[in-house]
Amino acid sequence: MPGIAPEVISHKLSIFPAYKPVRQKRCSYDAERYEAVRTEVDKLQTIGFIREATYPVWLANSVMVRKATGGWRMCQDYTDLNKACPKDSFSLPRIDQLVDTTAGRELLSFMDAYSGYNQIFMHPSDSEHTAFITDKGLYCYNVMPFGLKNAGATYQRLVNRIFARYIGSIMEVYVDDMLVKSRTAEEHLHNLSIMLGILKDYRMRLNPMKCAFGVSSGKFLGFMITHEIKVLTNQPLRQVLQKPEISGRLIKWAIELGEFDIQFISRPAEKGQAIVDFISELIPSTAQSTPEPVTETGLPEELDAERFDHLTPVWILHVDGSANQQGCGAGLALTTPDGLKIEYALRFDFRTSNNEAEYEALLADLRLAKSMNAKQIRIHSDSQLTVNQVTADFAVKDASMYAYLSTTHQLLQSFRAYEIKQIPRSENSHADALARLASAINDKVGRRVPVEILAQPSTVASETCTVRYEDTWMSPIYSYLTNDTLPEDKVQAQKLRYRSERYTVINDVLYKRGYTTPYLKCLTAEQRDYVIREIHNGVCGDHSSSRSLAHKVFRQGYFWPTMHQEASSLVKRCDKCQRFDNILHTPAEPLTPIVSPWPFAQWGLDLIGPMPQGKGQVKYAVVAVDYFTKWVEAEPLATITVAKMEDFVWTHICCRFGIPYAIIIDNGRQFDSELFRQFCTCLKINLFFASPAHPQSNGQVEAINKIIKKLLKRQLDKAKGAWPEKLPEALWAIRTSYRTSTGETPFSLAFGSEAAHWRAFGRYHTGTPRSYRTCPFAASLNLVKYIPLFFLSLIPAQKYDSAPPHDIKPRPLLPHQPRALIPRQLLQRQNRGHPSFHVPGL
Repeated sequence: MPGIAPEVISHKLSIFPAYKPVRQKRCSYDAERYEAVRTEVDKLQTIGFIREATYPVWLANSVMVRKATGGWRMCQDYTDLNKACPKDSFSLPRIDQLVDTTAGRELLSFMDAYSGYNQIFMHPSDSEHTAFITDKGLYCYNVMPFGLKNAGATYQRLVNRIFARYIGSIMEVYVDDMLVKSRTAEEHLHNLSIMLGILKDYRMRLNPMKCAFGVSSGKFLGFMITHEIKVLTNQPLRQVLQKPEISGRLIKWAIELGEFDIQFISRPAEKGQAIVDFISELIPSTAQSTPEPVTETGLPEELDAERFDHLTPVWILHVDGSANQQGCGAGLALTTPDGLKIEYALRFDFRTSNNEAEYEALLADLRLAKSMNAKQIRIHSDSQLTVNQVTADFAVKDASMYAYLSTTHQLLQSFRAYEIKQIPRSENSHADALARLASAINDKVGRRVPVEILAQPSTVASETCTVRYEDTWMSPIYSYLTNDTLPEDKVQAQKLRYRSERYTVINDVLYKRGYTTPYLKCLTAEQRDYVIREIHNGVCGDHSSSRSLAHKVFRQGYFWPTMHQEASSLVKRCDKCQRFDNILHTPAEPLTPIVSPWPFAQWGLDLIGPMPQGKGQVKYAVVAVDYFTKWVEAEPLATITVAKMEDFVWTHICCRFGIPYAIIIDNGRQFDSELFRQFCTCLKINLFFASPAHPQSNGQVEAINKIIKKLLKRQLDKAKGAWPEKLPEALWAIRTSYRTSTGETPFSLAFGSEAAHWRAFGRYHTGTPRSYRTCPFAASLNLVKYIPLFFLSLIPAQKYDSAPPHDIKPRPLLPHQPRALIPRQLLQRQNRGHPSFHVPGL
């Protein structure tokens, strides 16, 4: 049986004689655990780790633990036996010292013993005391099992004895975790052979699945061991990362980087380094370097054409020259390793032959590649003479050709590797077309020739789409109002007369009259399908219910008879509305009246979150609701502190709607604090706390929180992290939705008029008269040409880069909001970067 010889070490229990032996009662398991126990017992009995026990004094139960891989690990409950054994005071090494002495080494080898404790034998007199119960019988360990009190100290005593000469110099050991370290890579193999020789002499086995040899970094005892890292920087990174009071928000990065052996060194002067590099290049080498033999393609002999394809990056050059009676020119097409194509047409201001034009094209392309810092090139040319003279297959007899060839070889020496290849003219058509274009141009001014793609021949006649209008529900009414056309049936004619009295035609458009509403534009089937879908799930859509959706369409100035039925059908077919709709488990209750004497006098304040982390690390939202108008204000937050709550109340409530009379909040620490109470006391704001046992007392805010979450779910679907960007759209949808409790929208109660839906500015504009003002940024928006005056008041004046309009009067303060209630010291405190009190921002 493998293991450490008993003469070297064995584990002895040394049980106190005064302790009474304990025989644990057998525990029951399910069939799966029983099967795992039988399998493990058979395996341990086969390799000789356990044997059957007869009349044991101590007896323990087996405990099955699920592994991460899904299998089972059998452990023994030696709790009673460990109480009867004295503690071995043999000290284990300090982990921090082991890590510090190992840092900065060039190569490391990590090793782990295979079932390390089981490689030490039990003392024969104590073997029976490790007995345990199974459904097959009683067994005891021949080797030291896991779970005994002093097993770790016994194993540490063993490794300290066998590695005594080398611990601290070339290796570190902590129980069964071993590490071989070397300052240089050359000596690591020698150190590793010494350590493996000792393991072989003492018959200690390693686990190959947990070993790593000859690595530069790895985890040892939970810490990252790496070689020394030198960082050249002129920034004070060391002071920032090593002092927690300075690092602040970077503390987590400082902890992560603290595992590595990093040295921060001041960066040398870049100008001085550039001069040194330049001088070192000019110093001649004392040794005579032998140039590498180069093949005809310009590659070293050990690099053939197939290996050239794997060299990166490779620049591909296509060249061609042209010489005719009109002139001479060259066409260059260069393709970068990233696939970018560079085209260049070059006209010669001198006469050349065809072969000279080919050489000029090749030289121009080589100069272009050199200027773009290309190191490895592949040249394609359709000139047989040029390619074979460069590769030395053809002899050069003409002096002019020899001069061109010499210049070509000088330029080719600027590249690390090159290949020149002859290709057919059909494969070089791109460069050939550029060369012919350059030779045909007579003027000396550079040109740009735009290329337009013609999709079809000019002789093809353009198609004409025939639009056929069918009769709609508006056709009889429109015909009667414009032409006095009535149906032949007298009964139907009489009904049409009565029905047409509620309609009128303005600029050839049919409108429906209302008693208390402006004219409503009547829509056809195509128009109403477009409008209802945009209002339901468009840019400003909130996936509202059928009744709310029909009411929004009506408020935007549109009408058709089946408005409610189509809204209900659309909601039933909408996937998001069905998946994220509320599931009612309790019957509806009557509305509870809440006394709020005037608008913006009483607000409810609450928090939402934590939610999925969004942009800016925000995961909370603070929500405020006015009890009178149901107006909603919300802001995403990264942290929920008292300062954030004060900023929100001051910016979103006080500066926009005046100082409220009361705020209803819950008992959160952000609200129920001395600083927030002092803030509200200075502003004369009464604080009312909801009961912790009955949060429904602040139900207005709770209901709004539920609505906001529902809207965000419908708009985001799976992109949960984008909720901060969608929060303004959700707020706009809530503010412009009809409320059953008030019979109005929060926008109309707050500002006295309805908000115009963005679809009102589209192609199906209602055409109803309104007061408009030209939008300064209308040139950049195609849809929006005019915006209503009341909507303009909501846009901050900063966007216009001009003074606020003088024809907008500020909303007067309510009787409970005198300016004298704002102490001077509070105003000084709140002016820390807050937006100024501005009328257009209300």
